[in-house]
Amino acid sequence: MPPGARLTVTVLYALAVHLVLALGLHVRLPQPPPPSVAPTLEITLVQRAPAKRAPKEADYLAEVSSAGGGNHSKPRVPTTVAPGRPQPAAPAPAPDPTSDP
Repeated sequence: MPPGARLTVTVLYALAVHLVLALGLHVRLPQPPPPSVAPTLEITLVQRAPAKRAPKEADYLAEVSSAGGGNHSKPRVPTTVAPGRPQPAAPAPAPDPTSDP
């Protein structure tokens, strides 16, 4: 086989392999998910009648009276759910200069 023909056969073979791969493989873009309905939240608006009189000792300032709200007879102090601040570590004791390392 002459040297020029060998190169031609190799290039044609490579072209045929590339065509088979390019036409034989199908690449599809991923389909976006169908639009979903956003979760809803039901809201109930309650209109309270204005209080007849202001309380003698108010626990807090609010737009409407909280009479009848809650399940405790005495007012409770709000608490935090955040963790406390970490305490700094105690310093390490000073090395004893008389001891051998």
